[in-house]
Amino acid sequence: MKSRDFLLGILACSFAAGLNSAPAQAGEPILVPEFTPELISDLIFASLIRQSAEEALNRAGHVVLNENAVSPVVGAGSMDGCYDVEGCPTAQLKQLPARIAVVVRIRRVGQQVEADIRVYEQTGDAPLQESVFPIGEGDGEALGRHISDLVEELVDLMGPADARDLIAAAKLVNDAETRAQEPPPVETTPETVSTPTVTDPPVTRPPIRPPDLTTPLGLRRALEGTPYRERHLTGAKQHFIDSGRDIRSWAARNSPHAGRVFVELRGGLGVGDVSRVAQVRTTLRSDGSDIWFREGPEVGEAPRGGVQVGYAPTAWFDTGLVVSLQYGRRTLDSGWTDVDGTSEVSQDSVDAVQVELQARARAYPVWLGPVKPYVAAGVATRFFDDWRIREVEGVEYAQPPGGVVPGVVTAGGLMFDVGPLFGAFVEGSYTAYFGSRSYAVQPANLTPPPGAPTVIDGNRMLLGAAGGVQFRL
Repeated sequence: MKSRDFLLGILACSFAAGLNSAPAQAGEPILVPEFTPELISDLIFASLIRQSAEEALNRAGHVVLNENAVSPVVGAGSMDGCYDVEGCPTAQLKQLPARIAVVVRIRRVGQQVEADIRVYEQTGDAPLQESVFPIGEGDGEALGRHISDLVEELVDLMGPADARDLIAAAKLVNDAETRAQEPPPVETTPETVSTPTVTDPPVTRPPIRPPDLTTPLGLRRALEGTPYRERHLTGAKQHFIDSGRDIRSWAARNSPHAGRVFVELRGGLGVGDVSRVAQVRTTLRSDGSDIWFREGPEVGEAPRGGVQVGYAPTAWFDTGLVVSLQYGRRTLDSGWTDVDGTSEVSQDSVDAVQVELQARARAYPVWLGPVKPYVAAGVATRFFDDWRIREVEGVEYAQPPGGVVPGVVTAGGLMFDVGPLFGAFVEGSYTAYFGSRSYAVQPANLTPPPGAPTVIDGNRMLLGAAGGVQFRL
């Protein structure tokens, strides 16, 4: 055994010396722990991918230090689930003849298999490089070649490995192969007595377990390196924990709204009080004139559009402010009568817009998944301008004032989420208006003239049908 180790040392020295003098890239001792699977069910799959990647690294001329090789130094099982364990592999790397460690997690995103790669250097605690590499089903060789490229880029900056490290790494690999080839100890019986072969205790590796997501530290590890934070799990944290999935694949499937500012572009149709009517009359006298008016809503149907901005503090609830434009008409019914009994009446109608503000709260009975029904409620305030009526042939008309109409709105709809950041929706709503300007009114101190027009009044409500898109930030 001593002569074999001596020959191994001579060969490794010669190999290292040749590498250090060659202009091409030299081999490098690389610590490669077992790949960490996203799901326990992928444990064997991740191990097969690691073996293929290790073979590709060996063919590239590197010395791969796997867990079998380094366990006598760092302890059996000390790197289980290394990707999810704080301090791994930096503590182990400082005990080994290697400058570089590569830690990999295997996860599935739909039908795609991806490898999250972290490259560490012996003197640092944080990874030098992090990347994501898509791999085919079982194509570990492509992953190995990619890792080799990452290592060689790093070695270009660091310079070639020390010959003594190459010798020590080669010896660790050789010792691991020797242990694997030694036969198990021979059992002794009273008839047969033999000297048992002394072997190292078998390496027993407990199952790799994902981080405990019920603890703050475990949850932070699960979110590390992703665009998600704990606020994005508010109201859905337990569902995420129970799913056992990576946060990115879980969010892509469930599209939670929690922790997001959102902007909605809305458009649709309003049926009900969409227009306004002003009825004005002037009676001319020899000593002056009497003016009178009545103003109120008119029923019709017209397009409406708006923008909603809000925030979702939890997955099942959000609040927002809607600014809407309700299109409609403004109709002026005007007339005058002089002292001789001569009279004239006319009607004019023009397109008009009323601005409406709504403060809403919305709840989702089903708050995870691609289709989310919802109900909403809030308060509404509609604004309309003063009337500006020009004099006609010396006839002065009253100028009805603008005003504010308060209301209460309820709504229900469906949200169709394409992903965590985008959705489309359809909605129906009912708004009930109240207050003095929600119906036709006239000043109490003015008496309707003879032949005053009949009352045109609204129904103090609006039915809305809307659709649109929602963007979440």
